[in-house]
Amino acid sequence: MKKIVAIFMVLIFLVSFLNIKIVDAEQSYCCGKFAPNGQYCLPTTDRNECDPNQESSPLACAQVAYCREVCCMDNDGQCHSNVPKIQCQDQGGTAVGDSCSISRCEEGWCIIRDQCVGKMSSTKCQREADNVNASYDFDTSIESLQQCIQEYSPNEGCCVTSSGCSRTTGRDCNEEFHPGMLCSNNDLAGVCTCQKEWEKKCGRDGEDVYFLDSCENYENVVGVVYDGFIHDDESDKMGKQGDCNIGGNNPSICGFKSGDYSCVDMNCISGKDFTVDKIEYTDEWEITNKVVTINNKMLGGKTKRVNGESWCYFSNVGAVPSGANSQHPQYSAGSEYYIYSCINGKVIAERCSELRDKYCIDDSKDGVNYAKCVDNKWQDCTTCGEGFTNVCGRDECEGLGDCFWNSAGVHGWGLLINPAGHDTPECWPQYPPAFKHWEGAGQEVCETCGDGMFNRCDDDECWRLGDCSFDEGMSTTGGIIWGAAIGATIIGGAHLLPAIGVKVGAVGEVPGAVWSGTKGFLKWLFGVGGAEGTGTGGATTVVGGGASAGGGASGAGNLPRSVIIRGG
Repeated sequence: MKKIVAIFMVLIFLVSFLNIKIVDAEQSYCCGKFAPNGQYCLPTTDRNECDPNQESSPLACAQVAYCREVCCMDNDGQCHSNVPKIQCQDQGGTAVGDSCSISRCEEGWCIIRDQCVGKMSSTKCQREADNVNASYDFDTSIESLQQCIQEYSPNEGCCVTSSGCSRTTGRDCNEEFHPGMLCSNNDLAGVCTCQKEWEKKCGRDGEDVYFLDSCENYENVVGVVYDGFIHDDESDKMGKQGDCNIGGNNPSICGFKSGDYSCVDMNCISGKDFTVDKIEYTDEWEITNKVVTINNKMLGGKTKRVNGESWCYFSNVGAVPSGANSQHPQYSAGSEYYIYSCINGKVIAERCSELRDKYCIDDSKDGVNYAKCVDNKWQDCTTCGEGFTNVCGRDECEGLGDCFWNSAGVHGWGLLINPAGHDTPECWPQYPPAFKHWEGAGQEVCETCGDGMFNRCDDDECWRLGDCSFDEGMSTTGGIIWGAAIGATIIGGAHLLPAIGVKVGAVGEVPGAVWSGTKGFLKWLFGVGGAEGTGTGGATTVVGGGASAGGGASGAGNLPRSVIIRGG
């Protein structure tokens, strides 16, 4: 029996010894990347199964650095937790730490171009936006797609706040938002008091006719069946009563007609009304919501102007001078050049410049008139034929700029040769300039009237020089007297020069409803004011009717200024 036990013990020892030898022969390895399936950090007994391009070790995978788990940021900027370091590097990522609890990896909702793209890291959101060259928002407080859409949607709805209900976007609503819903919707009756389809008005872009609720919120285009929701798609609006047709054969746009808003002809037609939303004249005068009736005079003598057409208008209201050049109108102080345009059924006035530094010319293309402002080059006209006996020729005159050659000349007197005839050609500004005569400007120009041995000043030449007026006054016997006389004219305005009779900046009597100058001109054009009167004076203007008598300098505070007419 003892012998049997001993033999059994020997066998156990031998088996144990052999087993140790077998285990020692099966060595284990940690493959950085397991070649058969591409997985990372797997143990194997056959080192040939490890990817030869990656690391491997006879140590356990938990003991090697390349299998340490890290926070891996991929090429898109998204962070991934518990990724083996070797896997992160092999897949082009960057190990940014042991944990993804860092600001670069913080996740939130990414909003690009008002669209909720998804939940991601701030780094990825920025890269996504950069790829499309757009701005973005990153919001960690958003928890769901529905919440993101509600708070960042570009679509409008009803925003309910403690102060009332208004139509706006989810982005601009800081309180309770109801996307796609009108504030007059019956479902909001308990919190909103807005009544549906309260009035009509032109849409925000001025094209179509919309209903507004009683809270002054835009609703839908007139003609869209009311159901309490917003319908702004073109398919919803097409063919409806308030859907105006800007690009059609008979273009129309929202306008005020017969006491209500509707689609009106975009052309400017005599007898048609339009609303001037705002006219500004410095800080002291303003018109809003003025209804204007178009007339032939406003259209430059025509009964219709097509949309987009423009034409010249000159605001002169003075008399036409007599004499050889009576076809050229008298330029009274304050007169200006304007471009009138027919824009979406409204007549828009735009001044070329102050002091007639520019004038307006008309052109046409395909039967449609187009106007433009050009520089007034008048300054050298009076230098034509300078000298004691030099005679101004037509070529010389017209080559000096915007000059008018008067071949008939002016009344001669120097040698008493045909004193009633015309013996000396003259070169005058084609478009007489204007001066700040209330500041003394223009005196040196007006003084050139009759300048020369064989010239004397007459009415035709005087008005051509600019803001100069002519009065026969007292006769002269050779000398020309300026100085104090012109000074008195500028200050007092009622004096006549005792010699030549030239006054700076004066105008004749004109009806009070058509005073020259920008303010008076708009008063005539848009019917501002009421009473009529008469008066004299260069820059003198009256708003609201009545008259103001005085001279060239009176009313200097009312000098012509820019006029802004805003349509909409």
